[in-house]
Amino acid sequence: MTQAGGPSAPSTFDRLRQRGRQFAFTNPLYERGLRGPVPERLVVIPPDPWPGRADLGHAMLNGVFTIHGRSKPLGGSPFSADLAAASPGWWQGLHAFHWLRHLRATGGDNARRLAARLIGQWEEAYPQWDEHAWDLPVTGARLSHWLSQYSFYGASLDQSQQQLIFDGAARQARHLAKQLNGQHGLTGAPLIVALKGWVLFALATNMSEFKLGQALSRLTQALREQLAGDDGHLSRNPMDQLSVLRDVIDIRATLVATGAPVPPSLTDAITRLVPGLRLFRHGDGALATMNGALEGDPLVIDTALAQADARGRPAKSMPQTGYERIAIGRTVLLIDTGQAPTAPFDRDAHAGLFGFELSHGRERIIV
Repeated sequence: MTQAGGPSAPSTFDRLRQRGRQFAFTNPLYERGLRGPVPERLVVIPPDPWPGRADLGHAMLNGVFTIHGRSKPLGGSPFSADLAAASPGWWQGLHAFHWLRHLRATGGDNARRLAARLIGQWEEAYPQWDEHAWDLPVTGARLSHWLSQYSFYGASLDQSQQQLIFDGAARQARHLAKQLNGQHGLTGAPLIVALKGWVLFALATNMSEFKLGQALSRLTQALREQLAGDDGHLSRNPMDQLSVLRDVIDIRATLVATGAPVPPSLTDAITRLVPGLRLFRHGDGALATMNGALEGDPLVIDTALAQADARGRPAKSMPQTGYERIAIGRTVLLIDTGQAPTAPFDRDAHAGLFGFELSHGRERIIV
């Protein structure tokens, strides 16, 4: 089932790949394999310390959604809106449901009911696999947000609505588990967020079918492959450094909430990611905009560092990742000293040897 809108103008290779996936994933046998037991309840709700914005939540009550800084009036049925003009990132953000945090920040029965209604609308619009809405990283993010925000919107559900949501979540989790155990083609930060959806569902439901140990083993392997010897992310994208750190923090917090042991690889990854993240920050608290990164929200970055509970100063040098930081007083100079990342981490990167950003205090002078 393909809805109107979404990423446009695919290449010939992308079209052929899409047809192959369409054939495989809409096959009745694959659909049947996604059905199975449905959890009656959540044994734990994954902690979610990340801030939302009440002003954006209030706008959503009036049908206006803001994603990646761009607002679009979508009315009361955003998943049936024509989004042909939206960028792929905006469209994916809509389906990832991170904006549930804005409704939570708004609070109140209207926001709670809207959150529950939008989840129900998504399940009605996409009951089967879709090339974009069921994309693995998008699915992992969506599943994580449905679970972590359940204490907010769950009170608005009657028993039948709750079971419909749990059924849809279980089918998406099976899709993740099946694909992430095979040749999925994912790398980098998108692989981590897809694995996060699998791990959080296994922890939240305690269903042995979802093989938590296997999921954590895949996560450990992915982290080992993505972190350079100087603890930078191989994509060289400061936003990926933050994204992976946040995902691992969430997985660790959910493991702790269930009383399950935290694999040393997760603790190690958090400890390693923090100095690099600090290296990328300017005096305004946001990130350098190199290799495809956005500035990010300083409050989110502060929260990540607080949740990591990893003390220390910013790294001054990341020779393998290819960055140098020089700080004198309130002046910060960040220099790109590396080559463009190699495949498969080069999708959003560039060759910017000796590109630099300069700031003083909270003012960015050269970016």
